[in-house]
Amino acid sequence: MTIFDRIIEFNAKRNLLKTPNWEKEFSFIAEELSEGLRANDVEGKLDALADIIVFATGAMKKAGYNPNIIMEEVLQHIESDKGYFDEEQGKWIKTERSYTPNFNKAKQ
Repeated sequence: MTIFDRIIEFNAKRNLLKTPNWEKEFSFIAEELSEGLRANDVEGKLDALADIIVFATGAMKKAGYNPNIIMEEVLQHIESDKGYFDEEQGKWIKTERSYTPNFNKAKQ
């Protein structure tokens, strides 16, 4: 059982897997993002990041998609990036992406 499967099971046991209300789903994630930004210690920041994953996983499942497959498609997408690391910005700058995710693979 994957971590995503455990999150789905958690949601199912609490009767939370209903049709997603996208505004609410994203507001839950925004609330966690805000909590992470306000956290004064690494534990608070990690908790907020983990909660974002839990809410996002539940939202994908509510929408009728398998989060394991969604993440596999997204990882293939970002792994196909060509580009460079920009020291000044402190991030990867993509110049080309060769894989387009097929989220239909994850539709249940």
